[in-house]
Amino acid sequence: MSYPIKGKDFFDKEFKTQTNDLEKPITGYTFGIKASHNLTDKISWQTGLEYSTIGEKADYGLKPLYKKVDFNGTQTYMPSTESYQLVMTYTYNYLSIPVSFKYKILAYKKINIAPCFGVNFDFLLDKNVDNTSESNEISIASKFDSEDHKYRTLTSAINIGLEFNYSITDKIQIYMLPNYKQYFIPNERFNAEYHIIEGETYILDKINKYNYLLGMNFGLRLRNKMPK
Repeated sequence: MSYPIKGKDFFDKEFKTQTNDLEKPITGYTFGIKASHNLTDKISWQTGLEYSTIGEKADYGLKPLYKKVDFNGTQTYMPSTESYQLVMTYTYNYLSIPVSFKYKILAYKKINIAPCFGVNFDFLLDKNVDNTSESNEISIASKFDSEDHKYRTLTSAINIGLEFNYSITDKIQIYMLPNYKQYFIPNERFNAEYHIIEGETYILDKINKYNYLLGMNFGLRLRNKMPK
């Protein structure tokens, strides 16, 4: 058996493949309130406060480790040989302060289109894990129980999108915003271990994990033209 000696060897040969096979994306949501200000006829900036939920599901396939059974009146976990689909879903709740700029590239009658670019400052409020299998009799220890996984309280992401606006009245707009959000400060850090094998030390470095999201936002905008 060969062992990876460097952190990159471990990442390329084991961690990345195992993580991609195990973890799949889930559907989250975001809601909040924003205020914007026009800098020019075409350029505006906005900020606000948002609450969002993101996460992933870990599909362990048909190889469960333990099953909850009754032993002398006490529920306990025992090794299981049953074929069972085990899925654990992890969710992370963030309070976010977004700051973004928009540039209006098209205005026609009641419609205008504006690409936008910004940065989000996200604060981790809490994290949860649930057994979302068809049955929850079988479970394993979550990564929240492992000291190898660390989670940042404050992280940050870039956010780009294309906003489509439609004016219902002079003061009311509805908008649709397909967007992409990519964290550049890691959400999670996996602290790999040091292994001594036959007198040699095999170093597995720290690995940062960065979440990304594809989203579609919908909203209602109230416009107030301040007197000059």
